[in-house]
Amino acid sequence: MLVLDRRTASYSSGEQFELAVSAAASLLDLAVRLNMPVGFVSAGKQRHLFGAGRAGGTREEVMEHLVDAEADGDGSLAEALSEASSRFEPGAYLILVSPLAEEDVAGTFQALEARRQTASHVHIAGRSPESAEAAGLEGWRMMLRARGWEMCTIARLEDLRQATEVGTA
Repeated sequence: MLVLDRRTASYSSGEQFELAVSAAASLLDLAVRLNMPVGFVSAGKQRHLFGAGRAGGTREEVMEHLVDAEADGDGSLAEALSEASSRFEPGAYLILVSPLAEEDVAGTFQALEARRQTASHVHIAGRSPESAEAAGLEGWRMMLRARGWEMCTIARLEDLRQATEVGTA
């Protein structure tokens, strides 16, 4: 299941949000190419859910949504993740696409384990992260890895191809 963070406060620029949308679309295409059922959650002003359980959403439905998607949401990302988790069966793999590394998200990732769900984070980097932000991000990465969760940081769509070792959309 892919979860796209569409909260306004998450993004420092429109370019950063567009990278998140492109990364989510590329991951969706990868899942479709691998013939995997895929659910998609778009966590913005309104939450949009495509597919649930073993029934994946269609690529066309999600892509149509992404064309008009905006960073217009507010509220808790952890709440959106919890809601998404409850709609999918045990054993699901959740990929969060977001620039933020929030402590309550780590708590939600841990709660996913109780449902035998696994999480990973595709971190959407800004163009010029400040040193304090970079240090915090390294702490986030170390904490995720210590708990067995994957993370990659991308500043360009090409970085995603390297992280997944496959082509992008």
